[in-house]
Amino acid sequence: MRRIALILTGLIFFAACSPATSTIALTSTSSPHPTSTFNPSQTPTIARTSTSTSTPSPSQISIIVPLAISANMGPLPDGVVGRIGSGRINDIALSPDGDRLAFAGHVGIYIFTVEPFLQEDLIITTVPIYQVIWSPDGSTLAAKTKEGIRFIDYQTRAEVQHWSVDSVCDIAWSPEGTRLAILKKGLLEVRDTSTQALVFSHPGANYCLSGIAWSQTD
Repeated sequence: MRRIALILTGLIFFAACSPATSTIALTSTSSPHPTSTFNPSQTPTIARTSTSTSTPSPSQISIIVPLAISANMGPLPDGVVGRIGSGRINDIALSPDGDRLAFAGHVGIYIFTVEPFLQEDLIITTVPIYQVIWSPDGSTLAAKTKEGIRFIDYQTRAEVQHWSVDSVCDIAWSPEGTRLAILKKGLLEVRDTSTQALVFSHPGANYCLSGIAWSQTD
């Protein structure tokens, strides 16, 4: 684990930096934390700290936050005033109308317009997102996490459903948008998207497969 210093708008920040991810959690040397003055769009001047084994005294820094906390948990932890980077991106999905891209990441779901290619929003989640798909009408996003499946309304950005499902490997929306196919370890399920009622199930391989798809006719 490396420790680096970042100089932003005349203030010195310290961060824990791990090679495993690209997100940096920042803490300020000032007290109280100047959250209103931090601008994530600014280009920081980054300088390595001395290679000396000595560490700053507690009076010089407020907190040094492990990077994984910021990258994996979405909202910033207490005492952290900003984040650099988007974390790991796990999946990408084009909206049905072809106008937007959804990126599944460790921080949440990023929404980008295609033309021009600009970030429209970041839907922050409390857990990493490993797969994201659009409903056929583009109104809802289904997001796979380690703990299940979350359904997010595209217009309001609000979570409208949360299914607790274990060992999800892949998900696919039916063409008419009323059912969701869930490929799990050892089982294929089809569930009603409104009620979560089981419509169909079939034994499958006892390991994760991906690439499930619907035919265009029932």
